[in-house]
Amino acid sequence: MIKVDIHNAKKRTERAKITLYKKFSDDNAKIVCRFMDRLRLDNKSYGRIANYAECIGRILEINDKKNIKEWTREEIESIHRTIADSDYENSVKKKILSQD
Repeated sequence: MIKVDIHNAKKRTERAKITLYKKFSDDNAKIVCRFMDRLRLDNKSYGRIANYAECIGRILEINDKKNIKEWTREEIESIHRTIADSDYENSVKKKILSQD
């Protein structure tokens, strides 16, 4: 049986990677793309991976000044506060801050 990807999730995932490299620093984009590849190896769906990429993009819009690996606890808490205090709908805030 052939699976039909009606949501184009695989293409969304690939477009998300391209967008990450266009919008953010190469180091951070590389880290995020490796994370996305790892999720696929863990058998996560393309749709879920595309959603992760969207949420991570919103986080990087707040803090792409330095490498993700170098973020301090205070910087992460600041990102959390920024999202929590934003005008996003509560469902979007929850999605960004608590991916499972």
